[in-house]
Amino acid sequence: MNATRMPSDSIAFAAIVAALVAVTPGCSEEAKKVEGTPCETVADCAMGEACVQNFCVSTEGGVGDGGPVKPVSSQLVSIRLDPENASLVSENGSKPTVDFEIIGVYEDETERNLKGAIFSLDAVVIGDVDGGSGVFSANGTIGGSAKVTATLESADQTLTAEGTVTVTLESTFLDDGVAANAPDKFKAAPVTDVSKDARIVYPLDGSVLPQNVYPANIQWLRSAKDDLF
Repeated sequence: MNATRMPSDSIAFAAIVAALVAVTPGCSEEAKKVEGTPCETVADCAMGEACVQNFCVSTEGGVGDGGPVKPVSSQLVSIRLDPENASLVSENGSKPTVDFEIIGVYEDETERNLKGAIFSLDAVVIGDVDGGSGVFSANGTIGGSAKVTATLESADQTLTAEGTVTVTLESTFLDDGVAANAPDKFKAAPVTDVSKDARIVYPLDGSVLPQNVYPANIQWLRSAKDDLF
């Protein structure tokens, strides 16, 4: 029987190919989610990563502000809200908003904007917060304060941050017969003469009324024709 002799260089090449096939592992879906992958939320990233500046980042490492992947020197240890305490003014029924963001704090005291947190509000009577974006919108009807909570699932830990949002209502009511330009007169310097004080008798100073009660009628004792209060 005749045997065909293969050149030695062909045998070496075949051996190299076989070795590459033997040591190359199959790619899993988890492996495809490499650090630096663009993301919208932490769900787009692999286990042990957070969504930072729209890129998947290991919680023991990170990226810069949207640029090339760069190593970080410490682990994510906490998060905070920015702003931590927000104050809004609703004028005549307007619905102001504020955008709460999540800041990640690392062991080396560096901070980075994070994505993927879930936001909630403990008192929805004053407004509502978008669970994904963190945008709070006042309803313009009821004022007061509420606690904002953000929760971020990161690696093997759950991080939370809390803050407050306060809504103040400012409305102008013109009674019958009151000139349309009356509100403009209150923009002048306030009168400090005690003898010209209105002497308000109701509601009492510092009174707190339930939110489901219609605004009280203010009553005073001292006034003259054409006085405005």
